[in-house]
Amino acid sequence: MMLGQRTWLPYPAEIPGGPQSISKTGSTGPTGSGSTGSTGPTGATGATGPTGPTGLQGTPGTNGSSFTGPTGATGATGSSSGRFLGQTLLTASGGSFLTQASTTRLVLRGVGGGGAGGGYTGTGATGGGAGGGGAAGGYLEAQVTVAGATNYTFACGSAGAAVLGGTGGSGGNSTFIVGGTTYNANGGSGGQPAGPSINNTVAAGGQGGGASNGSVNAQGAPGSYGISSASSLETEANIAAGVGGGNGGSSPFGGGGLGATPSGSASVIGGTAGGYGAGGGGSGGVNANASQAGGTSTQGCWLVQEYS
Repeated sequence: MMLGQRTWLPYPAEIPGGPQSISKTGSTGPTGSGSTGSTGPTGATGATGPTGPTGLQGTPGTNGSSFTGPTGATGATGSSSGRFLGQTLLTASGGSFLTQASTTRLVLRGVGGGGAGGGYTGTGATGGGAGGGGAAGGYLEAQVTVAGATNYTFACGSAGAAVLGGTGGSGGNSTFIVGGTTYNANGGSGGQPAGPSINNTVAAGGQGGGASNGSVNAQGAPGSYGISSASSLETEANIAAGVGGGNGGSSPFGGGGLGATPSGSASVIGGTAGGYGAGGGGSGGVNANASQAGGTSTQGCWLVQEYS
């Protein structure tokens, strides 16, 4: 080559088989440190998607079994017995009670006659006196088996008799007979009498009647004491204020008579009993007052209930 002459070389791309261009990647730059931006608003709900296809039908279940237990035994036939058919109050001194055709059982409730009250014995002496009260008759309850359309003998005790100036009479016994058994409700005894006295005195009341052969056998209530408290120095009115006859005993069927309280110028008879089987009240008086009988008692009875 000679100096001063310019020679043109071909561009490398034009040189066959010349060198290719080289690409070189630079190193990664540092990570940015900027803050995270705020969360954007929630987007609107999208439209409902189409309904999916119906699933396959499941396999049918097996049928449940029904089990019936064995039939229970038939109960015993109920009895028609025990039906209440009615009741009768018996007050006659004696007789027969006829049961109804379907009667199989009786419930008996009976009381004996009550005792009369004690009287006042007017003797003309100074002082006061008061008789004791009469007692109630005994009380009985019983349940008895009987036959239908059959007569059964009974008696109702009488009331005790009142005695002028004396001890009250005792009540009579009430009886009811079934088969070989006699059911007894006995009468109560009468009260003791009293005459005028200037001493403190008492007159005993009667004793209640008893009962037997019942499921309940109760003694009648006794009569209470007649009481007198007097002095020869007292006036007749003051003596009378201290005199009180005994009350009669009460029964389940009636109340006893009240004891008498004299007014001072006359003797007073004891009170009359009520109902059935109760005792009469004791009488009372002062000085020469007239004698008096005791209070009247009441007779016994039977209350009979019938059941089938």
